[in-house]
Order: sequence, then structure tokens, then C-alpha cells
Amino acid sequence: MTFEAFDMQSHTGGTMGGNDVAIGARILVKKGKSVTTVLPVSVFNQGDVSSSTPALLENGTELRLMGMNVDMTTRVSTVILQATAPGAVQIASKETLVVEASVKPFISLVWLGTVICLAGVAVALIRRQRDLRAIEEPKPLPRKEVAARESIPA
Repeated sequence: MTFEAFDMQSHTGGTMGGNDVAIGARILVKKGKSVTTVLPVSVFNQGDVSSSTPALLENGTELRLMGMNVDMTTRVSTVILQATAPGAVQIASKETLVVEASVKPFISLVWLGTVICLAGVAVALIRRQRDLRAIEEPKPLPRKEVAARESIPA
């Protein structure tokens, strides 16, 4: 396979957004005496491939343009291609979790307030228990038993 040139005219139309750029790579494929030119096209949005149209080789292999690097100072271009054999199963890439951790100023004051509130609740519960223990049940008044024979003074 030999890279010949970029094709900026391929697949330009109304389906692309304002920042989308369709770029094709003209690739010369030689196998034995047969020579074929294929044109895989990728749509780039802010440097990332948003969609890709593969070129189909004679043996059924798909050829996709995955990326490129054009160095204007050295005039050297690097093209990244992906070849997929017919019937091949693509392995899914590993999932990545992105977590953003930030430090909030004065968050320690919120935690300090929480600790003070919990300490206040604990003190209130302890004092209430002490007050309940200090209160004694009222003692019944002493009764004077009167015999039936005795007379009750008036």
C-alpha cells in the first residue's frame, strides 16, 4: 500500500456540520500485478474522527482512515489506516471513567458545624437522662387506719 495524496473534495455535502471536515486518503494498493486505487474517507470534527466510510478491497477487506498527521515544516504526512478482514470481529475498547475532583474552600466549616450540632444533641440527651433519674416517684401519703370501734373525733 502506498499513500498518494489527500482528497479534500470527497463527500463534501450538506450532511456535515459547520466544524466537520471530510478528508479522503488516496491509497494505491498493489497485489501481484494488479494495482487498485482506493479512497477511504473520514469526517473529522475538532481533530477527532466523527464518522468513517471504509474503502472495500477486492478480497473484501475494509480499509478505514483513522487519523493523520501533516507536518508542514518537514512536508511529511503520516496516515493511520485500519484494515479489517472480512468476517473479523472487532473487540470493544476498554471503558474509561473520568472523575473530576475539586477542592471547595471553607468546606471544613460545614463539617465543623455538623460536629458541633452532633455534640449539642449528645449533651441534650445526657442532661435529659440525668433529669429523669433525679425525679423520684411521689410517695403516697401516710394513712391512718381507724378501727371500727373507735370513734372518729369530730
